[in-house]
Amino acid sequence: MPGQSFRGFAEKVALVTGGARGVGRAVALSLALEGAYVVVSHAPDDAEGGSVAAELREMGTLAHAFAADVSSAADVLGLFDSVGETFGRLDLLVNASGAGRERPIEELTDEDWQEVVGQSLKGAFLSTRAALPLMRGRASAAVVNVCSEFGLTGGGGGAAYVAAQAGLVGLTKALARELAPRVRVNCVAVGGASLDEVGGRSSGGGGGGMAGAPGDAARSESSRGRAPAADEVARACLYLLSSDARSITGETLVVGRGR
Repeated sequence: MPGQSFRGFAEKVALVTGGARGVGRAVALSLALEGAYVVVSHAPDDAEGGSVAAELREMGTLAHAFAADVSSAADVLGLFDSVGETFGRLDLLVNASGAGRERPIEELTDEDWQEVVGQSLKGAFLSTRAALPLMRGRASAAVVNVCSEFGLTGGGGGAAYVAAQAGLVGLTKALARELAPRVRVNCVAVGGASLDEVGGRSSGGGGGGMAGAPGDAARSESSRGRAPAADEVARACLYLLSSDARSITGETLVVGRGR
C-alpha cells in the first residue's frame, strides 16, 4: 500500500515517460509510494512497461502503462488522449525517456542524430506541449526533465547525445519562463557518470529509457565522481515535483556531481 504522502502527491496524476526502466521506473515507484496515480509510457517494443504498471497496482495505487514513441507527435497525442480519457487531468510530468549513440561526428549519420535528439529533446518538447491542456487549472502542476550532466559539461564522442542533453537544460529554462506561474519546470541532471551506468536508459528508440552517453567522457567523468543510484535521482525528481519546491522553477539540479 502507498505510504502517507507528506509532500502533497496523494491522488495526483503523474505521467513518467521512459517509465519502464532505470530512473523512470524509480520515479514511478516513488510517486506510487507517495500515493500518486501513475501512468508510465514505454517503447512500443519494451514489454517491461506492463510489468511496471502491474507492480505499481500491487502497491495499491491506480496505474497504467501505454506504449508510445515519444519522438512521434501522433504517438504522443495518442498517449495524452489516453491519460485524458482515463483521468481527465494531469498534475505531474517527468520526461525521462531518451536514446544515445556514441560515434565520432564523421560517422554520425542523419538518422543517428534524429533518433537521439528525437527521443530526448523532441520527446520532452512534444510531451510537455501535449500535457498542458490536461494541466490547465491544476494547482501545483510541475514538469521535471531528466538529463545527463554532459549537457552542462560536454564530452567527446557523442555530439548528438551531448547536444540533446544541453537542449533539455535550455528547454527547461525557456518553458519555466513561458509557463510561470501556472506550471513549474525544472531539470535533474545525472552527474558523475553516464545515464546508462544508472540503469536509466536504452540505446533503442521509442522512449524506453536514456543511455549511450559518450564513452571516453563517461569514464573520465565517472572517475571524478560517484554515479548515483536510480532511486537517488528519483528522490531529486520528487523534491522538484513537490510542494517543498513550490518557489523553484527553471533550475537544473545535478545529482552525483562529477565535476
